[in-house]
Amino acid sequence: MNKYIVLLRGINVGGNNKLPMAELRTLLSDNGYKNVATYIQSGNILLYSTNSTEKINEHITRLIKQQFDYNIPVVTLTAEEIKKCFLENPYLKTEDNIKKLHVTFLKNIPKNDLVENLKINSANNDSYTIVGKTIYLHITDDYHKTKFSNTQFEKKLNTQATTRNWRTTTKLYEMITIN
Repeated sequence: MNKYIVLLRGINVGGNNKLPMAELRTLLSDNGYKNVATYIQSGNILLYSTNSTEKINEHITRLIKQQFDYNIPVVTLTAEEIKKCFLENPYLKTEDNIKKLHVTFLKNIPKNDLVENLKINSANNDSYTIVGKTIYLHITDDYHKTKFSNTQFEKKLNTQATTRNWRTTTKLYEMITIN
């Protein structure tokens, strides 16, 4: 069995797409996933499976659609991907305030030409660095004010995306290394 972090986008946000974590844990456990644990209410899941990330994405997307009638983007990461993300954030070298750090996780590695031609007008000196399926964000103001949204990255990189703040990313790293 391999450890995975599964990230759901857009649930339990602003009263939309309400999905109780206890029900989600039961649903996943009843459908073959082991040691299912969640962190906060926004769709951060640790689980064990013998399946690939692609199969987990498809299966959980289908389960949520069947059980809750939501079309939720699902991004599954291996333990190695979470560890690498946590250990290699380039902005940790220059930024002490973790409230300014976020990570956008992509479902797939975007094509090189899309990354090379990516242009999103920055506000307030916000910056990003793309490494594989990970986009490290340095946001100088509040996250909701940045131009670096999931929608922008999805549209321009042709893949699904979901973003977590650095505090949540740290917790995901702890979950994957402790459990």
